[in-house]
Amino acid sequence: MNSDNKNESNDYLRFDKDKLLDIWLKKKKENYEDEEKNIRTNNVIKVAAFCFSIISWYATSNGLKKYIFNDANSDGGIQAYLLSFAIQSILFALSINFVNFIDFKKKKIQSLLPILLYIALLTTSSTFSYVYISNKIYSETKYVDANMYLDSCFRNIVYNTDLYIDEYKKYLLYSIGEDTKELAQILNDEGLGDVSQEEIDDIENELFTLKTDYEIKEIDMNSKKQVMDDWGESLRDNSWKSEERKQEIKDMYDAAVKNYEMAVSEYSNAKSLYEEKNSILEEKKLEFEKSFTGIVNALFSEALSTNVSVDDLDKYATQISFKLNELEKNINNSENFNSIIEYIRNITQNISYYKDLVCIESEYIDKIIDDSESVIVPKNQKGDNYDTYVVEWGKYWNQKYSDLEDNIKNLPVFYSENGKRYSEVNNEILENYNINDIINNMDEYERKYIEDINEIEQAFNYLTNKYRIMAWFSLIFSVFMDMSALLAGFAINLKKE
Repeated sequence: MNSDNKNESNDYLRFDKDKLLDIWLKKKKENYEDEEKNIRTNNVIKVAAFCFSIISWYATSNGLKKYIFNDANSDGGIQAYLLSFAIQSILFALSINFVNFIDFKKKKIQSLLPILLYIALLTTSSTFSYVYISNKIYSETKYVDANMYLDSCFRNIVYNTDLYIDEYKKYLLYSIGEDTKELAQILNDEGLGDVSQEEIDDIENELFTLKTDYEIKEIDMNSKKQVMDDWGESLRDNSWKSEERKQEIKDMYDAAVKNYEMAVSEYSNAKSLYEEKNSILEEKKLEFEKSFTGIVNALFSEALSTNVSVDDLDKYATQISFKLNELEKNINNSENFNSIIEYIRNITQNISYYKDLVCIESEYIDKIIDDSESVIVPKNQKGDNYDTYVVEWGKYWNQKYSDLEDNIKNLPVFYSENGKRYSEVNNEILENYNINDIINNMDEYERKYIEDINEIEQAFNYLTNKYRIMAWFSLIFSVFMDMSALLAGFAINLKKE
């Protein structure tokens, strides 16, 4: 009995061992197969990353060859290819084993060195890959894009300049009108004019009364003439009238003649008085126009007229200067001497500004707006006369921007005198128009889009220009190619864990 139990126990143990061995062998086989699968997967990832590195090596080496080692007297290709190979080799090896190189349990400086090396190599490789790819992409459209952008900026500057000139002209005219009004008041108060405006107003009122009087007398004279003519007609038609009636009509006619003659005399006297007073008024007006006050009033009227004449403004400003010299003694003794001089200075200065604005507007801005001149834009690098088109295109835009810049430099700079603001003037346009900023922007446009700058700088300009989508795509693609090995290394390390 005991012997049988012992045999059964041995058989059971032998069965368990065989089963465990089968399970272990099966598990080991599965692990081996998984390991083989992981190895194959990791190899595929490494090969894919290596392919990206080869593409990056090609792009980086061409970037170095074209933009760094481009000396015609040396074989820059070998230098570029070797340098790119060195960069990509270290970058690939460091990326695949990046996790193994970093151990933050060690000193920080030791952990930072691989990171700094990787960043330096990544920056170098991605930069020249990006420069090569972006310049390749934009080679056919560089001048087309630049032409559209330069034209858009040019038209925008001209439009804003035209608005600035229009608003500044209005501001100056209102300012001139306000200053001349204040100056005229001071001159009247000081009595610096030979004839006052009040004196002319009194004569005009008196003249109006005289004119009304002689017009009434003219109506009365014509009425009495009609009466006289009627009685004269009756006197001539006397075939059927009695002698007594004829005498009666004759007496009435004689009386009508006397009344008419008296009316003519009164009319003549009234008209003579009117003409005499009108002659005095014209003399006073002429005297007033030549006086300081008269010139200022004429300037005020001209400044606020609907059709301002620059020549008249200039004429009045010159007359004020001459009159100022004539009345220098009286003005020096005036209590308002400083105010008079300040008003005159502001008026003459604003007239000068107004003349400059009108000159620039008529001689340049209006012509530019109507200009229909065009230029051939270089497109096909393999086409005939491509280099000639590039040179002519550059000259065309350099000249246009240079002419516009010269005129903008001659614009008077707006400043608000004592905070003056007028509801009819858009001060926001005047205050936002900064001549220095506009000129700086124009210089930047010329350097970026017209001048033949280094292609490395040009490539980075693509990132900020108006048509920058492909530039950012090139940059992201360049960085991705160089970081693919790093991503592959992280993926392999995660699978191991």
